Amino acid sequence: ALSADAPIGEIDCTEVEELGPARWLARSREVLAEGSSVLIARIDLLDDRVAHSLASILDRAAPPDTRVAATVELDGAGGAAGSRVLLDRVPPELVEMPPLRRRPDDIRRRLADHRLGRARLTRQAADALRQYPWPGNDRQLEQFRRWLDDQVRAVVDLADLPPDWSSAAARRRLSTIQLAECDAIAAALREHGRNKSAAAAALGISRSSLYRKMREYHLAAE
Repeated sequence: ALSADAPIGEIDCTEVEELGPARWLARSREVLAEGSSVLIARIDLLDDRVAHSLASILDRAAPPDTRVAATVELDGAGGAAGSRVLLDRVPPELVEMPPLRRRPDDIRRRLADHRLGRARLTRQAADALRQYPWPGNDRQLEQFRRWLDDQVRAVVDLADLPPDWSSAAARRRLSTIQLAECDAIAAALREHGRNKSAAAAALGISRSSLYRKMREYHLAAE
C-alpha cells in the first residue's frame, strides 16, 4: 500500500499518446527515481512494448524501498499482456474503483494538476464540471484535460467550455436508470474491446440504438 505520509508520484498511462513513448518513459523513470510512493494509473492502456519497457525501468531504476501501486480496468481492451507484466511487479491487492462521478476529489485534483497548459478554470466552470456525470469516466476526463491544455486563453469560463461540457450538459442530471444504463454500455464496450456490434449484441440492442445511446451519454466512439 502507498504511504499517506509521503508525497505520491503519479505515472499517468493516458499521457503516452500525447507525449510519445520515449518522452513518457523518460518522465516515468524520473518519477520512479524521485518518489518513495508511486501510482501508475491505467496500465491497461499500455501496449506490450511500452509496458515491458516500463517494467524494465521498475526493475532497474526504482529504489529498492519504492512503494508502487497501479490501477487497471481488468475487463478493458488492449494492453492485456502488458498489464500482466506490470501487475506482477505490484502488491496483489485488488481495490475496486468507483465511477468518476463518485470521486469529486479526484476530478478536482486532476483538473488542477494539468501541467502542459496555462488556462485556469473559473469557479463557475469548475463547479459545472464537478456536477457533470462523466459517463466516459477517466478516459473522458483525460480528453477534457487535453482540450484544456490546448487553450491559449488565460481563463476558461463556463461559456467557454466545449459543447460536450457546456453549461446545459454539465448541469444535466441523469436519472438512476440512465446512470445504470450508461455504466452497462460503458462496461460492454470495454469487455468487447469497443467492438460496437459485439457490445450491442451483449446488451440486447441494435447497433443503431447503441450509437444513439453513446451520443446521448457522451461515450467516446473510438
